[in-house]
Order: sequence, then C-alpha cells, then structure tokens
Amino acid sequence: ATKTGALPLAFYNAALRACKRSRPPAHVEARRLLLEMRDDKQTPGVTPDARTYHEVVAALARAHEWRLAERTFAEMRAAFPNHDPNVLVVTSLISAYGKGGQWEKANCAFETLREAGTPVDTGVYNALLSAAVSAARYREAQKVFDRMPTEGVRRNTTTYNAVLTSLGRQRRLRDMESLRREMRRNGIESNETTFSVLITAFGNAGECEKACALLEEACDTPWVYKSAVVFNSALGACVKAGDQVLARRVLTLMKGEGIHPTLVTYNTQLMGASALRDWGEVSDIYRSLLRSGQPPDAITLDCLCGIEKLQQANDARLEQEAAACRAMECAVAGDSTAEGAVGHDTVSPEVTTASTSASLDGVVPDSFRPRNDLGDLCERLRVVVAEETRLVRNPPGPAESDAGEGSERGVSIGASSATARRGSFHNTPPPALPGAALTFAYDALLRALHIAGRGEEVERVFS
Repeated sequence: ATKTGALPLAFYNAALRACKRSRPPAHVEARRLLLEMRDDKQTPGVTPDARTYHEVVAALARAHEWRLAERTFAEMRAAFPNHDPNVLVVTSLISAYGKGGQWEKANCAFETLREAGTPVDTGVYNALLSAAVSAARYREAQKVFDRMPTEGVRRNTTTYNAVLTSLGRQRRLRDMESLRREMRRNGIESNETTFSVLITAFGNAGECEKACALLEEACDTPWVYKSAVVFNSALGACVKAGDQVLARRVLTLMKGEGIHPTLVTYNTQLMGASALRDWGEVSDIYRSLLRSGQPPDAITLDCLCGIEKLQQANDARLEQEAAACRAMECAVAGDSTAEGAVGHDTVSPEVTTASTSASLDGVVPDSFRPRNDLGDLCERLRVVVAEETRLVRNPPGPAESDAGEGSERGVSIGASSATARRGSFHNTPPPALPGAALTFAYDALLRALHIAGRGEEVERVFS
C-alpha cells in the first residue's frame, strides 16, 4: 500500500488484467475497480493510466458490452485530452464493436487510428476482420483480408480463422478447402479453432464423414490443443445427419484423448437419442450426466424430450428407407410376375402386401405419430429418481465414489500425463452439491410428464 493506505496502481492493473482473463470475464468488477480508482476519496494518489483503461475496455469487449466499452473509451479520452489512445486500447474497442455487430463503428475507429498516423499491426486488422464477419459483412471481410499484404501486415492463424468462419457461414466449402491449402503453403499452422470452424461448416452441410475425418486429423496433429469444443462440433454434425455410428466414433475419440464430456456433449447426445425416440438411451445419457456432477440446463430438458425438427428429419429418413424397400420389392415382384407369365406362375397379392408391411415394421409415419409420444421415458426417469434417492440416503464411500466417477466421466485408464493435465483444466466437471442430482432427476421427470400430458401425475410427483 502507499503512504495514504491506498493500494498501488500496479496492483489495480494486475487485478483488472485478472478480470479480463477470467472465464467468463468479470467485466462488472473491472468497471467497479475503475470507478474506485477515479474516486479521490477512496483511492487518494492512485490515478488510472492508459493500461488501466485498456484492461477495462478489453474486459468489456470479451463480455460483449460494446456500449460500456465505448463509454469507458470516451472517459479515457476526456482524462487524457492531449494524448492519442494507443493501438492496444483501440484494438479492444474495435473488438467490442465487432462482438456487438457494430461494423460501421468498428471501421470508423480503425480509420481514425490510421489517420492519426498510428502504425497498425496484425492484431488491429484481425479485430476489424472479426467485426466484419460478426456483422455478416462478408464482402467487407474479404476486402480487409485482401488489403493486409498490400499494407505490409502479416496474416496469422487468427486471420485465416476469421475468413474460414465467413466462408463457412456462406456454405462455400470448396473455398474453405482452397484457403486451407493456402495456409499450408504459407506455413500457417492450424489450431483448434481452425478445425472447429471446418468441422462445423461441413457438418452443417451434411458432410459428417468429412467432419469426422477433420476431427481425426486434429487428433493426429500433436501441436493442436484439443478441448471438448472440437469434439462437440463433430458430434453435433453427426447428430444432425442422424448418423449414430459416426457419433459413437466421435465419442470414442474423445474418450481416447482423455477429454471430459461437457454439458454440450451430453445435450447433443440427448438430442440424437431423442430424435431416434430411443428412450432407453435417453435415460442412460441423462443418468451419466447426473453422475458427472454437471447441472443440466433448460436446453438439456428440451433435448431430453426431443427436438421436433430433428424428429421430423429422422421420420423423413425412415419414410425414405421404407419407400426404397417398397420400390425394390415391387421391382422384384414385377420380375417374378414376368417370369410367372412365362412359366404359368403368379405372385399372390397377399405375399406382396405382407412383404411391404414387414418392410415398414417399426416405422410409424410422421403424420400419425403424436408429438407428445414419449414412449416409456417417464417410467425410465422414475427409475433414475429412485436410484438418486437411494444414493442420497446411502451415499457411497470415497473409494467407491472415485471409481464410479472415473467410469461415468469417461476418463481413460493409463492416459498420458498431457492428457491428464488437459482433463484437469476448465472443462473438468465441478463437484456437485449434495442432493443436487436428485433435484435434477425430478426436474426431468416433471418435464417428461408434462410433455406427455399426464397432468395428474405431475401434481403427485411435485407434491
């Protein structure tokens, strides 16, 4: 502390830096600290400097609070009227505008910086490029990208990732592959974001085989840090395409890398299983989620009972498969009828009807399936509630609990030390509160009963 008892400026700036880097960014606390520093009564002798304002604007940018970032920047200009803002704080302001979809403001801040004669670097261009992509100004993004070499500014991985994101949103997959080849020619290495953007784009286009091939390439690339994000991108692509075989392959790769499933992972699995109306699998996935210690959210409960759009897509696929079977059987029956005409033999209409009915076995047309048909999901969730009730009344011992958590969370035995370190980072499930899983089990049961139209049972369970 200083002679007046106030904390030194360096301490405040370090605290602001920590606010910026926290997940999620502690932008409210950063703003509070700035106001405290500007109050002479609270902090006599401590005055915010340029770095102080940069850290606050950067924290607000990461929190997508562009209006507060703009206000803080204006306050800095008023505090230092005779000094032009440095490139770092303007970069953070452009980033804040970009995340708020304010392309014109971002471009204006960039041009103001250039008119002041301040040298601009790759970071400033990347912020402007991301602002254009966020605002869906894809032509402007391409212009910024093309302008960088003429201005003598080097492109890096972040630059290419922004353009890949732009191309992916436009479904320009061939251009994305061409840009990836350009990255390799220029010696620009791909990172996790690169693979995640590519996987998401190909997955949205229905090319889940290509998405999984990219995931395997990422796993085989030793310098690429892999978190659950890239695996969730591939898993989502497989679920949207209704390919459960590839989805299981993604989960196997994820387990092999020692990556803990996140809530997004479980939600995506629930989405896929409920689209197939495999209620046994749905209850098993939800049980695993509860045992992982992660709290489900509103999206989880939606996925649990089925996303109507995905269910319709799955029903359409089943209808197409059934139609193909019927067409094939009709063709075979036609050939047999022709042969019978030569050999004075005929095919009984009952045989054709029976074979067609057999091809539709287990397939209920979408128009006849009620949207609140949850099968035996409610009964299966009652079993989950009963299991969690027993665990609350008779909690397992430490050794048993550790063994159970390891098996549920998919931690591979004998994983490398690097894998173990990755597993201990930010996506490691937090410890659950006692009895929380039972509450979440009841939440799921109540939602399922409500969707199924079993109002009386909802009241009994709730009471």
